[in-house]
Parts: sequence; C-alpha cells; structure tokens
Amino acid sequence: MKRFLVFTLLLVATLCVCSIAFATTDHALPSEIESYFSVGDSTILDYADLTGHGTDDCWFVMVRTKDGTNILYCFSLKENGWDVQFRTSDAVPQVSAQLSLIVDTEGIDYGMNATVKPLLCIYQMNVSDEYPELTLRFALEKGKWNLHSIESYIGYDHMLVQDGVMTFFESSENLEVAGRVYGTLQRDIRYISLSAIPKTMAEARKKLTVAPDLPQSSELKVYPVTFAGKKKYDVYSAPDKTSIRGANGKAKVSTNSWIQVFGTEGDWVLIQYSIDASHYRFGYISSSALPRKANVPELSFKGTDAWTVGEVRITDDPLYSQTTLAILPDGCWVTWLATMGQWAYIESSTADYFRGFVPVDSLSTSRQFDLQDMGDPAMLEGTLSVDPSGRKVSVHFRPISGGALEDKNIESFELRDPFSKLHLSSLNEKDQEGYYSGTFTIPNETCSIQIVAMPAYGTMDEWDSMKAVTVEW
Repeated sequence: MKRFLVFTLLLVATLCVCSIAFATTDHALPSEIESYFSVGDSTILDYADLTGHGTDDCWFVMVRTKDGTNILYCFSLKENGWDVQFRTSDAVPQVSAQLSLIVDTEGIDYGMNATVKPLLCIYQMNVSDEYPELTLRFALEKGKWNLHSIESYIGYDHMLVQDGVMTFFESSENLEVAGRVYGTLQRDIRYISLSAIPKTMAEARKKLTVAPDLPQSSELKVYPVTFAGKKKYDVYSAPDKTSIRGANGKAKVSTNSWIQVFGTEGDWVLIQYSIDASHYRFGYISSSALPRKANVPELSFKGTDAWTVGEVRITDDPLYSQTTLAILPDGCWVTWLATMGQWAYIESSTADYFRGFVPVDSLSTSRQFDLQDMGDPAMLEGTLSVDPSGRKVSVHFRPISGGALEDKNIESFELRDPFSKLHLSSLNEKDQEGYYSGTFTIPNETCSIQIVAMPAYGTMDEWDSMKAVTVEW
C-alpha cells in the first residue's frame, strides 16, 4: 500500500515538471506504427509499450482525431510486423484535456497481499497539466487487459474492480474500505464502456447484478455462453418479431453484462438478463448473437393446453420485479410450455402473441363448460369438461325443462368434431334424473365438440335443428 502511495506521489511530481505530450517510455515508437498514423487527421497524444512478456508484448498509442475523439490503439507483433490488435474510444475519457499512458510493470497490491502487474495506466490531466484528475488502470490477466481500478478527483469514487465485486475506498488519500458491491461487470478493455461503469458505490448498488440461481425444480436449464462485448440486441417476448416486446416495445439487451441462455428455437435463443438490480427479463434474441462455438441445445417444451383461472397477469420477470407484460381474462386458453418453481411459462396467441410467466395456481389443465350458457336458445343443462393433457372429455347433461328439445322424443346424443366431422361418442342411456353421462378420448387435433340430439324419428331438417351445442376451446 505504501509503495502505491509513493508511486502516485512520484507520478504527480514528474507530471508537474514535464509536459505529457511526449511518450512515457524509454523506447522509440516503431516506424511502422508511426507511419500508420501519418495518413489521416489524428494526433498522437502519448504511447507506451510492454516488453518481456512474450506474446503479450504490445504498444499502446493514444490519439486524438480532428473532431476531438480520443482513441486508444493496441498493436501486437505478428509475423508481418506490428498490427492493430484492437482500438477503442469507449474505454477512454472523451475530454479535451491531455491524456497520458504508462505501462507499470512494478504493479500495486491495494492491501490485497497480491501484487497486480503489469498495469496499463491512462491518466486524464487537470486543465493546467499539473496532476492526473482521473486515473484508469487495466491489468493484464490471461492475455486480456481488464479494468483494475479507478482513482479520481472529478466525480468517481476510488474503486478496485475485480471479477464479481467492486471495492470502494473512502478516498484517494484514505484507502480504508468503504464498502463492496457484488455483481457482474464487463472489464475487458476491448468491450468496456466508460460511461457504463458505476461512478459511485450508490450507483453500483443500483446497477450491478448477479445471474440468479433458478428454482431447483425448474424445467428451464442454463447453458454457459460468453458473448462478445459491446453489442446490443432487440429482445422479444416470443420467438417472433410480431410478439410483444417489453419496455414499451423497446426492450434490448447489452452483452456487457451477464446473460443466461436456456436454448434455441429456430433462429431464436431464449435468454434472461438484468435491467437493473431490481428488474430482470426473460426474452428472445436472434440466435446469430451466439458465438460460433457455443454449444446450446434446442428448447424442448411439453406444450400442454391450459386455461386461466380468473384474471391473470403475465410477467417476463418472475424472479424479481414481476412487472406486468400482459393481462389475460378468466378462461383464456394458453399453451403451458414449462414450469420454473411456482411459475408456469406459457404462450398465448388469443389476441397479441407473447410468452411469459404466470403463477402455477392461476392455470388449470382441464376446463369445465356450463352448457346452459351456450346456445340461443339454450337447449341443454349440465357440464362438459375437457382435460387436454390426457385428451379426455367428460359430459353430464340433460335437455332443459321446457326447452326446444323437451318434446322431440330424443333417443340419444351424438358428439362430433364439427370440423373433421369425426364421430367421437354416442350417449344412449340416461339416469333417473334424465342426465346423459360419459367419458371419452379425443384426437390431438380436436379443439371443438358439437353435441347433437338424435330423435327417434323426424325429417332431415328437423334433425339439423337438433345440433344443440358447440363447445370450442
């Protein structure tokens, strides 16, 4: 810790004596890199190099374009010479002040009992070039330059950034730990956006999230996928661009934070991601977003018919905010795709097309129809119940007293599929109270039943009038 403070004081003293417009390295910039910038309108602000690290050896060059954009270039040595490994403006302060580069091979430990090195340090100088008012440090970790720490006098808290945690200090002069915030944050300099980094501990608590554990009984399974950073994709509630989108039709996901992947369906992939610490979202993005070598299986849903019990609110965030995506009325038909703990994942196309989550107890896989509510005028009283999971139908009814069928000398009832004309069942016997009852199976494609009264005699026209009830689901 003391060595870190000494290093900072020495740096400030050095910068007070000399202009930062020259390179903070003992080595001359290779001519081929220099010539790279000879064409165009960019001005080299500073450069620094890393040597003695094998394939990680590189040159960093900070330039400012004619329009004032600051861009950091990284050159690595290839067979044919120095080549651009990456360039970024998002990880660089976009200010008119002087920017300086240093590659620190001594490293710092921040009191963690482990020295981190080498470090790429980006300094934003104050208006009089006297001291760095903002310091960004990136540590070389397994071939990647990852954000390590930020020290600032202009709005940022002093922070140490590690995988899964941000540690905040009281100030740049007082390195007592003020607190820690846990969550996933993009650290790779190639993909990082400085504007997306929480500036304070309070902001970090609002923004940082951790991919949640799903309920133990979840039928949805997470598959590990690492996305390329700095990408954004439109998110839809179902695998179709005509489906409902959250965020008032503007739902998007950024690959700079965690994304859980559950499987593919056609050209789509089901994901979950965080909007903020209290709001997550399930949805679909294009499967083209997946890395080429990603091993993600196809989704396998059971697809059971079900009906809503009472008015039901659908959400795309069952684990946190439970924000309403849509509302379905009582008795609305849906397809029950999967179960996740106490939540049912459903699909609905009754009106708008969407997928989302509802409480398991808000669905029923069987539906009972009151036959007295059907037909004009009503001819039957009793019930017809459908259990789509077993493709079973149960009926219990009789002609309404005083109704149109009372004096028709009904001998039996036939139950048919009105679309395929398939005969499903016949009911020939009634109980002492005049009820006809029966249970029978139906084909998978049947979604409507017509109950037809069969009189002992009569004309064809009279028989047509005996089509008492048609039930659809």
